[in-house]
Amino acid sequence: MTPQAAKNKLRPFWNLLNNPTSQLDDMSQLLATCNMTLKEYNLSVKSLTSSSVILMKRDVKDCWVNNYNPHLLTAWNANMDIQYILDEYGCIMYMLSYISKPESEMSDYLKTIVKEMSPENETEREEIKGVLQAYSKHREVSAQESVARTCSLKMKSCSREVVFLQTGDNPLKMSLPLRALQNKPADSENVWMTGIPEKYRARPQTLEFEHMCLAEFASHYRIVYGKETEDCKRFRLLNNMGMIQKRTRGKPAIIRYARFSEKKDPENFYGRLLKLYLPHRSESSLKTEMFPTHQEFYKDACVRLPGAQEICAVTAIVTGCDDW
Repeated sequence: MTPQAAKNKLRPFWNLLNNPTSQLDDMSQLLATCNMTLKEYNLSVKSLTSSSVILMKRDVKDCWVNNYNPHLLTAWNANMDIQYILDEYGCIMYMLSYISKPESEMSDYLKTIVKEMSPENETEREEIKGVLQAYSKHREVSAQESVARTCSLKMKSCSREVVFLQTGDNPLKMSLPLRALQNKPADSENVWMTGIPEKYRARPQTLEFEHMCLAEFASHYRIVYGKETEDCKRFRLLNNMGMIQKRTRGKPAIIRYARFSEKKDPENFYGRLLKLYLPHRSESSLKTEMFPTHQEFYKDACVRLPGAQEICAVTAIVTGCDDW
């Protein structure tokens, strides 16, 4: 039975339950009034959803009473609406639906603002400014957020810095500022800003850095700018990539990265492991003609790190770096 057919089948139930003049004592009377059997009723209810749902057994007169626990209700002494949590996804959706409840109204309001703006009289800059002003003036905030903003308190705080590392095959890049692009030749390909992976591959050619993986580099070192570069405790990167310094305040940074499924996307899954935990100078060294994929290179290849006497399996190197 399709969901629409189930709705049509159950419509008499809905009309009876919403009729204040109807007097129904039990389920059997309700079924008889709607000319339906209990089996047909259960089949129609099951057809309305594809997920698991718990239906509470109750009298017809109590159909509009929220789920409650008598002991908790006595202690709480307020309205209660308890729902069973059958899976993690249902729990997340239940909480987020309450957290983001005002956002749906805000979305409808912003759509109205955009429709009222005339494209002939408004520039793109003015349209964005109008949307921002409408959002800032009509957004609902909690009492806690209002106090935090009024008193200039921190909305969040962390004792350790968090660094995100892009490890996919098609990472997001930001272009150089327009003033920098205007000074470059028209056929120049050097139009992208450098990130941590590029600076890692330009690390100093010392034994300490040669055996260092990208994860350790990003966690233990930071990029320095301006007057900070005058300190003697800095390390200069190759190819004029700037300078770095070992983190001295607090603990090493927390690294975050995109996660891929080993079964659905094995190439990106093993590519992430190699880029994070195998010391390298270029991404082309993370797979070879003999091992053309990241998965084959990870499982079957062996490499010799600079300064090392023995050849070591890639799997052993990655596993050892992953444990630090």
